Amino acid sequence: EAIEAAAHAAMAFNEEQVASAVDNLEIDDDGAIENAIESLATFLKAPHSDAQIFDEVARQQTFAALPVMDRLSIFFGAAFTGDILTQQQIPKYAAVLEKIIDNERLQFQLIALVEHFCAIKFPTLLNTFPVVLKHFYDEDLVAEDTILAWSVDETRKNYAHYEITPTQAAALKKALAPFVEWLENAEEESDEE
Repeated sequence: EAIEAAAHAAMAFNEEQVASAVDNLEIDDDGAIENAIESLATFLKAPHSDAQIFDEVARQQTFAALPVMDRLSIFFGAAFTGDILTQQQIPKYAAVLEKIIDNERLQFQLIALVEHFCAIKFPTLLNTFPVVLKHFYDEDLVAEDTILAWSVDETRKNYAHYEITPTQAAALKKALAPFVEWLENAEEESDEE
């Protein structure tokens, strides 16, 4: 009985330690994403096939214990620089993005990442937001309906990056307006035919 009592006491003590450790556990997803971005950026410095790049994105996401939907953030952060347009980075990585972006929610996430990229990461690109977005559209990575839905404030608020200020959001919306108008007119013309 004494041995059983000692064993139960030891088990109870260990359970308390584990419970205490779990209670004090902090999850740093932003830090994990940044580390994954840095690792992937290093990987991308050497030439790799699209399949190898996709596998590395998945490996980084899994290694960081992040949800699958964070693959897009990891890849976007590692692959695209301030020279996104001049170095033709979007066409270069379109096939990888096509594997990552497999639903409308991820298309909205892509637009949010482009906004953040143009307004926060590279503020000098703010006015090129619609140009960058059109390149993704031209590569069939974001659908016309998704862009049109994004132009509605209520939809945008559900997906926009938290660092985008109301002033930046207004500037981005204003910059996007001609592209949205062009899409709407193109849609009307195709409906008339």
